[in-house]
Amino acid sequence: MSFIIANRDAGADVRRLQEFLNANNAAGLSPDGHFGPRTRDAVIAWQRSHGLAQSGVVDQATRDTLNTAGLVLLGPPAPTAQPGADWPPRPASPAQPTPAHTAQIFGKFKFRAAPQPGNPEAIEILDGWKEANIVTVPIPELNNCLFAVGSGYTLQPIGRISCHRLAAPKFQQLFTEWRRANLIDRVITCAGAFNARLKRGATNPVPANLSNHSWGTAIDINDEQNPRSHVPVTLGARGCVRELVEIANGLGFYWGGHFGNPPDGMHFELSEI
Repeated sequence: MSFIIANRDAGADVRRLQEFLNANNAAGLSPDGHFGPRTRDAVIAWQRSHGLAQSGVVDQATRDTLNTAGLVLLGPPAPTAQPGADWPPRPASPAQPTPAHTAQIFGKFKFRAAPQPGNPEAIEILDGWKEANIVTVPIPELNNCLFAVGSGYTLQPIGRISCHRLAAPKFQQLFTEWRRANLIDRVITCAGAFNARLKRGATNPVPANLSNHSWGTAIDINDEQNPRSHVPVTLGARGCVRELVEIANGLGFYWGGHFGNPPDGMHFELSEI
């Protein structure tokens, strides 16, 4: 994204920058969201310590080092973005896919319950369906992204996800379109797509209780900031995915933030191909 943060700028990104610099080099800044001389001096100190041109401006090179160190600066909001928990509105199309709808498009399979520590809803697919349908595809936009592994995250230099072979082009197009819209920086972490399990909290291993992750047709993004059963974070907050929803809807994905009860703001599931 081609934006800079400099003297006299103000906003949530400036506040995040100030908080980050305080935590990393004891800058002693007041995190008020206003870029003044002291913030400029702290940026220069950061640039000096990382071998960058000491401009006092958070340019692309400086932002890259900040991102590597864990600070994500969102940049200008999307043109249609709005604050508040009611945006974006629930679309007329696509509809939220049911397990029966997903099975009709992506196939049925036999399975049994196979609970695991930390994943009591896990299932085992029995009939070779997984081997015939689940593929691993590259997502260049997820290169050097943090992927959820167990209870933590691992930086993966090469971005890949496992998903249904029919859904693979849609997932690749989704991330491409987010990048073209200068929104890919909104993606902080990825918890993957294929995960053979029931819906969270379900205990009865019947098809109606299958999660769309079992078909490899759903993906979770920024799960830490958007946990299930919580209102997804709103515009300007770290981890907000609301700006990503309109493009996803246009490609046939339904956003879990529009689930009736409970919401699941990390979750995007494919309804149409």
